[in-house]
Amino acid sequence: MAAWHGSCFKSSTVYLPADPGLPHLLLPCLRTGLFYLQTANRCELADLHCLGAIGALARATGNTIHQLQRERRLSNSIFRSIGA
Repeated sequence: MAAWHGSCFKSSTVYLPADPGLPHLLLPCLRTGLFYLQTANRCELADLHCLGAIGALARATGNTIHQLQRERRLSNSIFRSIGA
């Protein structure tokens, strides 16, 4: 039975969609090889998606830190001007 585990598709039985370009009776090794390549491609795309999300999180964190430092500089300049 086919099931999703994490970000990769794993199955004990290989099912390929009906494709008019491929013969209906593929050799078992060819079916396994095609399934392996499709699964590897899906996993790689999922990994790249996760990497993109981590990059967006890093940018947002960097922007937040930049704004906090800017606010701190402004607060320090105000406190220095009033002599506190």
